[in-house]
Amino acid sequence: ERIVETKTLADFYRNGYYQYKSDAASFIVEITNTGKVASDCVVLGFVQSDNDPDAPLNKLFDFQRAYVPVGQKVNVTLSITPESISVTNKYGNERIVPGKYNIYLGDYMNKNYV
Repeated sequence: ERIVETKTLADFYRNGYYQYKSDAASFIVEITNTGKVASDCVVLGFVQSDNDPDAPLNKLFDFQRAYVPVGQKVNVTLSITPESISVTNKYGNERIVPGKYNIYLGDYMNKNYV
């Protein structure tokens, strides 16, 4: 489990650093091609939160496409920015809500993620 303080991201957001990326909020994903054909692979990063009723069920925060030769491994990095965890309520107020967020990395639609 990794903990990133939402206050840190909120402070960057308030100061205009909407796309700020830090090592603390970045994840390295290793892709292994176990098939018989070289292929591209798209790794998706989703964030989920129960902290706010206005938050979407899942929000895509980053993705990377990588070419993976047969039998090889490739690393990609996905990063969470302050903007990616911000939500806008029905009144148009955008904010970052303190609390816990679940991060899903991988192929979320096929339930192949961590």
